[in-house]
Amino acid sequence: MNGDTHLNCCILSGQRDTMSEVNIKTTHKPIKTYYAELEEYAQLGAENEGSVRAAFQSLLQHYCGQSNFTLLCEKTLHTADNRRITPDGEVVDAYGLPHGYWEAKDTQDDLYIEADKKFAAGYPSKNIVLQSPTHALLYQNGQLQLSHT
Repeated sequence: MNGDTHLNCCILSGQRDTMSEVNIKTTHKPIKTYYAELEEYAQLGAENEGSVRAAFQSLLQHYCGQSNFTLLCEKTLHTADNRRITPDGEVVDAYGLPHGYWEAKDTQDDLYIEADKKFAAGYPSKNIVLQSPTHALLYQNGQLQLSHT
């Protein structure tokens, strides 16, 4: 993200009318820390999902905490046809109700192809972010709403 990007935590919650906005700028410390961690991983040659997802997880946990949400990592869910899926993260409220999902991918992955695979496997498409260190996709209600590089 270049420049002064403003994001809104309502994007991940999917509930614009019921929560306060969290203003996120590229100049904020958590964002700077995220990019510094990615740079460190890249310098060490660690750009696979298992390595780089920790940086985004920390970032997401930070902003969830500011919005009274909790990020649950690697929680196994069951699809309507009883298949097991395990998103990298599920954002829930104090009652455990899901508001969004997160799926991390490698730098080299084509996120559009990976999204299709996840949705075919039964991953929720109501409100999910699929991200790699260089690209993020936001799907809401089954439709791509945002692609950011």
